[in-house]
Amino acid sequence: MNSFISKPAWAIILLMSAALTCLLPAGAQDHSYQTFKTKVAFRFKAGNRMLKAGTYELVVVGPGLLVLRDEKAHPLMTLLTRTILQDERPAPARWVFSNNNGESTLAQVWMPNNQWGLEILGEEVAMREKPRSRGVMLLPDQPMGIRPGPIPR
Repeated sequence: MNSFISKPAWAIILLMSAALTCLLPAGAQDHSYQTFKTKVAFRFKAGNRMLKAGTYELVVVGPGLLVLRDEKAHPLMTLLTRTILQDERPAPARWVFSNNNGESTLAQVWMPNNQWGLEILGEEVAMREKPRSRGVMLLPDQPMGIRPGPIPR
């Protein structure tokens, strides 16, 4: 018995079905980030900035990256880190500060219920555009004895 649809038509239908399946919206990925909130009772330095005493939260956003947020969950900076391990049982959660010339600097963070911590290496600073230089422009129709003015904007 002959079928009503030819082989090339089946191939087109199958191809169109596959294409439509790819266009369906995928479910939103649910991200869960490890966070650690604490109250710091003194001024301290994190990255390149001095921060006042207050409640802060660190969020592990990826390998070697922490985001420091204030008590209103506003991101303040991204910190570069490296993992450090402890040989013993899981360490208590804590922020470790170093004291250099009377200035407290965030040095390490030990996450809750883990044998690993994060050593703070510095702050990730976004590339900033340099201001335009105010050079001079020499126009071809100017005699060489005349000083050109600033570059027009």
